[in-house]
Amino acid sequence: MNVYFSGSLNEFSGCLNYFCVKTRNFICLLMICLLFCAFTYTPHSSPMFSRNTFIIIALFFLTMFTMMLVNPIPVRAQLQIAKLWLQPLPSANSLPNPVPKQRFIDTWGAPRGGGRKHEGVDIFAKRGTPVVSNIDGVVWKMENNRLGGTSVWLIGAGGAFHYYTHLHKYADIQLYQYVKQGQVIAYVGNTGNARTTPPHLHYGIYVNGKAINPYPLLNKKS
Repeated sequence: MNVYFSGSLNEFSGCLNYFCVKTRNFICLLMICLLFCAFTYTPHSSPMFSRNTFIIIALFFLTMFTMMLVNPIPVRAQLQIAKLWLQPLPSANSLPNPVPKQRFIDTWGAPRGGGRKHEGVDIFAKRGTPVVSNIDGVVWKMENNRLGGTSVWLIGAGGAFHYYTHLHKYADIQLYQYVKQGQVIAYVGNTGNARTTPPHLHYGIYVNGKAINPYPLLNKKS
């Protein structure tokens, strides 16, 4: 039977998700068969393999099966993230403004309280202004922390993490959800250590665990 992929990431990952579930079931069945062979083993039934060989192979597949079960990230999200990792990192002026039509300047490295330096771009707008995902990506983390307040992390092309923070509230998104570029993910606020400042979005990008300046990557006309 021929399988046709329309090119849609959701359809493609859905097919892969189905494949992975079937693979997990196959591993489980194979593991049971190996254990059965190990415990019914006689030297005459399988002269090429010892009982310990069957047990070791079965334990290997048992480990694989257990890892697939306990991983908190859904299989579909894992596949989407893997596909994103294979894509190139954002290039200069390639990213739309996450708060469309709002101006911003390059404040990278500006001093902040506690000896910190600014590791992002601040985009000021009225409270409740929609914040859109400026990438195709997966919702990696939704948190409320002391500095950023209400925040959301997306993982995008090249494994880069995109950080949207000081949010007023989230839009209709969920952890490990795939979001498209232009989709509303939150609303501008001044939570966290921005309580004494006008509402704005702090937007940061992290590659290999280190912050990089997002300003050169943002399209200033969007």
